[in-house]
Amino acid sequence: MTTPPRRRAGFTLIELLMVIAIIMILATATLGIYRGVSNSRMKARGRGEIQRLMIGCENFKKTYGDFPCLLNGALPSNAHNDQYRAALFDQLSGRRVLYTRQLTTGGFAVEIWNYNSTSLPNGANRKQKPFITLEEIDVTVVATKKDAVPADLTSVATSLEFRDPWGNPYEYRYRALSGVGISVQKTDGSGGFNPPYGNWLSSNFLLVSCGANFAVPSTDGAQPDFKEYFDDTSTMVKTGLIPTTYFDDTDPSPRRSDNLVNWAN
Repeated sequence: MTTPPRRRAGFTLIELLMVIAIIMILATATLGIYRGVSNSRMKARGRGEIQRLMIGCENFKKTYGDFPCLLNGALPSNAHNDQYRAALFDQLSGRRVLYTRQLTTGGFAVEIWNYNSTSLPNGANRKQKPFITLEEIDVTVVATKKDAVPADLTSVATSLEFRDPWGNPYEYRYRALSGVGISVQKTDGSGGFNPPYGNWLSSNFLLVSCGANFAVPSTDGAQPDFKEYFDDTSTMVKTGLIPTTYFDDTDPSPRRSDNLVNWAN
């Protein structure tokens, strides 16, 4: 008489739950490690992009005498101003140039013109001088509202801006110009500067990425809140001076200690 084969026992519910729990723990740990590595990689990339933009700004100043400026506007307070981002791109890409000229009424004007404007000496024959080349656009993450980059950067009507590795705009702040034919220098012999140009007290510009730990906007597709970039008091955007409380992380949002900036942090 043959003995029937013994039926193989299956897993118990407890064993299945234990296996599922182990898998979840391992998956969570793996995801955490991946996020950490990914953020480290993007931070390194962001620092490299800021360094490249800084070099572009320095070379721009060597050529035109100043860093990229804002055309015809006052420095904002607690509000976004995408004109700054467009001005930075336009001037570093060579689509617009700074032009300084002595005024017969005294002082000198700093103006922004299209690179081939007939208002400039030899304007119609001027060549575009880029400080960020097309080959570097994929490195510096350039995007428009439609996330498209035109092949011809001479089209000033197209608004472009630099984006960080997280897809958010790099915020740029520097001096604002009053307009064409208006002196930025006081003519009273003091050597000072007229506002809004003279309101900027720092010798440097501000270039800020809100980093990895920004608060996601409540509206889908919107950029992070102003406070993710700059100090709440507006000291930074009005004067260029960095408050000592800028990297104070007592408030959980914004997490400014994680920001990427163009000064040591």
